[in-house]
Amino acid sequence: MESIEDVSRVLMLVDAMTEPMDDVFFMALADACVRVGRLDALTKQMEKFQRQGLSGSLSAGTYGALIKAY
Repeated sequence: MESIEDVSRVLMLVDAMTEPMDDVFFMALADACVRVGRLDALTKQMEKFQRQGLSGSLSAGTYGALIKAY
């Protein structure tokens, strides 16, 4: 089970990443943000994912996680 501290630590690591994240990683990150109630962080990561030009490659599962979040 994720804690808000664990998710916050992962989010700091993600912010430091130079490689673009893939759909599977983004979906796991979105799910973790939803579980701990960090929709602000999820929104920020979604914007980053879109800037990387990868938002067109989202899976149905990722869209489901986003719908559940918002």
